[in-house]
Amino acid sequence: DKVKVAEAFNRATEDNDVMMVMVLMQVGGAEVCAPEGIPLGLVAAFSASEAMACIQYQSLEDTASHVADAWTEFLGLPQPSNPEERWEHWKLMKASGKLRPGETPQGEVVLNNTSCPLKTQVSLSQGMISKLHVDFEMFSVEVFAAFRIKSAVVHLTAKQNRFLDFLPGVLSSTASFDLQGNRIGADGAGSLAGALKENKTLQRIFLQANGIEDAGANSLAGALKENKTLQRIFLQANGIGAAGADSLAGALEVNKALQQIYLGGNRIGGAGADSLAKALKVNKTLQQVDLHENGIEDAGANSLAEALKENKTLQQIYLGANGIGAAGADS
Repeated sequence: DKVKVAEAFNRATEDNDVMMVMVLMQVGGAEVCAPEGIPLGLVAAFSASEAMACIQYQSLEDTASHVADAWTEFLGLPQPSNPEERWEHWKLMKASGKLRPGETPQGEVVLNNTSCPLKTQVSLSQGMISKLHVDFEMFSVEVFAAFRIKSAVVHLTAKQNRFLDFLPGVLSSTASFDLQGNRIGADGAGSLAGALKENKTLQRIFLQANGIEDAGANSLAGALKENKTLQRIFLQANGIGAAGADSLAGALEVNKALQQIYLGGNRIGGAGADSLAKALKVNKTLQQVDLHENGIEDAGANSLAEALKENKTLQQIYLGANGIGAAGADS
């Protein structure tokens, strides 16, 4: 009975009852498959957001629905004068393939504990959100992991590491991932590295001030040897020393995608600078390197100077606050 299914669906969506949404989608014949680690109910709800709207509209042949009114506005359909007219509008939009939120992109969206996940998913799947801010203190990591993000730039704030359990899902569709100032440590960096090895969309990752140290840098270096899309990586203030710099240098010798690497505020010293210099002699994609405040001194400056004689692609290098004296400047 379409009317009874729709009425139950109204209550389930209004109450954010994800499990009931799942059951009703099964009743409606929706095919769902749950990616590993993501609750089936969330996948059912998000995979069938258009089907949900369809059920709502079908119910209008016999009864009015406040939820269907909301969907009419959200999907950008003309406001009808009666249920029959609404149903005709729906069929025309569905047939023309123009089912989507309003014509104007929503632009920047902040997700918190009052955000509607189902509406957000429709906007994301249709590419109507350009920038998405997510705070896992205010928004469920499970729900976020189930989102299918088409093109939005995601800025993530996390003060706890539960999101690591949902990798690589939370990285699978994002272009920019901001985790600066958290506490992921070397273990978290290792988890991220595993996801980066198979990721094909991420272009920028911000990992400043996360305490990843040499072990975390080593893990990320392993990922950079395989990743083919990341263009910028921000690793400032992470306690990375010469060993970590040496690992990253090894990755830079083979990586052909990275354009910018930021290592300011670490402690790579002259030895770390020497390792990076060797990589710069063969790297052909890096355009910007930030090494400020790393204690590289004259020895490190000399190594970098020799690399710059051979490198033909680097455009900017930051060397402030490194104890470089006259000899280093001369080099």
